[in-house]
Amino acid sequence: MRSEDVRSMGAQAELKHLFGDRDGLQDSYQALAKLIEDHQSFLVVAHVNPDGDAIGSTLALCHILWSMGKDATPFNVSPVPFNFLYLDGAERFAHTLSQDAHFDVTIMLDCAQQPRV
Repeated sequence: MRSEDVRSMGAQAELKHLFGDRDGLQDSYQALAKLIEDHQSFLVVAHVNPDGDAIGSTLALCHILWSMGKDATPFNVSPVPFNFLYLDGAERFAHTLSQDAHFDVTIMLDCAQQPRV
């Protein structure tokens, strides 16, 4: 799908396109779609010492946001493991943030334990 097509669909339509329209998830889709549509800048993070799931999910969401014309920063304090450096966008990971950095929304992925945030 081309970037122009994604932008014209809107966030809710894009989420349905990617994940289907499953019962029980509609309210979550709508809330996430509204959050994305209402904001421009996103910090996307996962757990420290990221594995493939953390790197992949962070980059996947960033690619969706970028294709929608949003500003998205993939972030992890740990470096991207060498075996994932080939992934499109891996070079865009930030490992530090300036004190004046501002994001409208921070989205955390692939982390089930608060100490690993």
